[in-house]
Amino acid sequence: MRVFLKGNKGINLISLTIAVTVILILTGIIIVNSTSSLKSNKLRNMQADIDNLRDKVSNYYSRYGEIPADRSIEYTNTSHINSISNAVDTGAFYVIDLAAMENVTLNYGKDYEKIRSGEATTEEEINKLTDLYIINADSHNIFYVEGIELDGEIFYTDYGEEDKDKVAVKLYGNKEYTDKNGDTATIPDGFEVSDKKDEQTIDDGLVIKDESGNEFVWVPVPDVIYDGTKEINQTYTPMVELQSGTTDYQGMLYKFTGSTSTYQSGYKPGTTSYREPSLVTGNKNDLYARLSSVTGTKYDASSSYFGTILNYGSAVEFGAAMQDDFNDMVKSVEKYHGFYVGRYELGLEGTTPVSKNASTNDNVTTADGGSSSLSNWWELYKKCKEYTSEDSVVSSMMWGSQYDAMLNWMAKLGETVGTLNLNKRNSTQVTGSEPDDFIRNVYDLYGCHREWTLEAYESIDRVNRGGSLDTLGSPAGRNLNYPDKTSNNDSARISLYIKVDETEQSTTTD
Repeated sequence: MRVFLKGNKGINLISLTIAVTVILILTGIIIVNSTSSLKSNKLRNMQADIDNLRDKVSNYYSRYGEIPADRSIEYTNTSHINSISNAVDTGAFYVIDLAAMENVTLNYGKDYEKIRSGEATTEEEINKLTDLYIINADSHNIFYVEGIELDGEIFYTDYGEEDKDKVAVKLYGNKEYTDKNGDTATIPDGFEVSDKKDEQTIDDGLVIKDESGNEFVWVPVPDVIYDGTKEINQTYTPMVELQSGTTDYQGMLYKFTGSTSTYQSGYKPGTTSYREPSLVTGNKNDLYARLSSVTGTKYDASSSYFGTILNYGSAVEFGAAMQDDFNDMVKSVEKYHGFYVGRYELGLEGTTPVSKNASTNDNVTTADGGSSSLSNWWELYKKCKEYTSEDSVVSSMMWGSQYDAMLNWMAKLGETVGTLNLNKRNSTQVTGSEPDDFIRNVYDLYGCHREWTLEAYESIDRVNRGGSLDTLGSPAGRNLNYPDKTSNNDSARISLYIKVDETEQSTTTD
């Protein structure tokens, strides 16, 4: 019995040792698996946050045309984030403003509360925070600054370092924007709303920017095509009408006194008065020539203009193209209820046409008809057409009816666009240099340069608008000159309209 018990005891000790060893091994595996599972869950939670934020940012951007972030403070603590791409994430980084979006519930990003509560306010304080989600202003890619470690690799977004040059979630397409007053505009693909508060409402002058820093202001046009059953008055100011017996449009032009506009029914094609669209085919020695001693050129009928400068086969071809351009512009303005104008007069960055403040951009010069490369109307017209930022818009020198639509919008808000104001006038040749020469965020309507338009007069003149550095005039003032006039007092302003798909048809019937 004693022997049996001894043997049984020995077996139990060996079994116990084996059992304990197995338990320890199994426990180690369980701990490792649990740790790995915990890390995997953390990564999934971070990825879920980013997916959620991407959806919220998309909705916000579609509505407001900008990312939900305070752009006054840049987030620069990003050197450790290996998934940031030099090819894709080319813009500045900002902390995502979680409070700007509705129903945002996240697993991480708790340091945002320190910003929201005012605990961290300066750039230095904010850049010390790491439990944050940040967004790139160009790509709109989202990153978690602190990152999640898994199997020796740290993840900062929902893709790995090997994919960083392939991923860009920038939101493409035109965006509907609603300002704080409930007024709406369409932001073209490739543009964003200014981050300055006084440039974010339509009544103040909604400013948008492209990736190169060109700035444009939205001009709302509630009444585009004339309805013959309505009376034209101070509240109903249509922009265009159908030419009699055709499907082509013509501009409706106005005179302004103070903030009152008066439609000019005699200003239209078929007359020799102000009109658009129209060719100018007279000679310099015609009755209304400004320099009667200079003779010869037939303006738009001269091959040196429509051929060398404008690249059309003939003046007739150029005229047809002008009408097509005008019709396309009308189609867009009707669809989107507005268009954009350059915030500044036409500028040049090297040879590239721009709409930028020349007083704050050392490499930008204001384009005018006194320069060797832009010595006349045709060359300025061509330069306006050459502005290319995105495929979403078409650029042009302003039409006269666009100019009057802009002034009608301003006049309805109480601006005295038909009155000279010497206190506002920019008396330099640098666009943007006079801080008082602006109306609703559009600069240099009183001075700087007179601005050529596509409006025509008689057989020899194009029309330019506003005042210049040495010519007193109100924004609404009309001036006449033959289009090959060389003058450093004459410039232009780019207008943009949003492209409409060729298959889309006008929704207005007349």
